[in-house]
Amino acid sequence: MKTPLTTVAEIHGACRKMGLAPLDFGGPGEYEKNYAGYTWYLIPFWRVKWVLYSVPAKENLLRQPWESFYIETDGKESHHVHYAEKKHEDDRTWIQETDTDERPDEIIGRLWYWYDEPGMKPALLL
Repeated sequence: MKTPLTTVAEIHGACRKMGLAPLDFGGPGEYEKNYAGYTWYLIPFWRVKWVLYSVPAKENLLRQPWESFYIETDGKESHHVHYAEKKHEDDRTWIQETDTDERPDEIIGRLWYWYDEPGMKPALLL
């Protein structure tokens, strides 16, 4: 189910449900300043049980990153940062051309460049 998470408390609750520590958004007001207009989703995924996504507003999707946070089957925490254009020499590419219950609708239908961010700190706070 793709129900948006609308508060930091809901995002932290999603992290706990996944077995992750709550994300560190910095001090007071940092979440609102850096993630204004973002939609967060906790979506079941066949390979890893859950994925937490952060997706910018549609009008910003081509200039701001979207992110995915999850725990691999071996217990390793994973954080991917996705952009509409290549940002790093070793960026990988990904595309989901058709709708699926396992991904946010906003990211479907285009090629994305992504990298594996070490650590779980949200990308807009790095």
